[in-house]
Amino acid sequence: MRRAILVTVLAAAPLLVAFFRWEGGSLSSADVDSFFRGRTVDGHYAVAIKKRVLGGESYLATVHGYPTNLSVCEQLIAPYNQDQSSSALPGDYFCEELR
Repeated sequence: MRRAILVTVLAAAPLLVAFFRWEGGSLSSADVDSFFRGRTVDGHYAVAIKKRVLGGESYLATVHGYPTNLSVCEQLIAPYNQDQSSSALPGDYFCEELR
């Protein structure tokens, strides 16, 4: 499952580079969210994997490329929410469809 998340993040990189004309700078989570929000990838909305942590939320990855992105996201985060010991920091993972 962790490999699937990494593949998803790496697959998004060319899109982000092209959209933001990134030249080695950094992107904020808000930039990534803005890029995917309201757009579809192959006709389906992307889904953000986020984590509730002290002080707010962390944007971890984006799931796209599946006809059931939300379902895939929920399957990816379920083991981490069931066994908090597998996470470095406490907090609940959740999925947010980027409509």
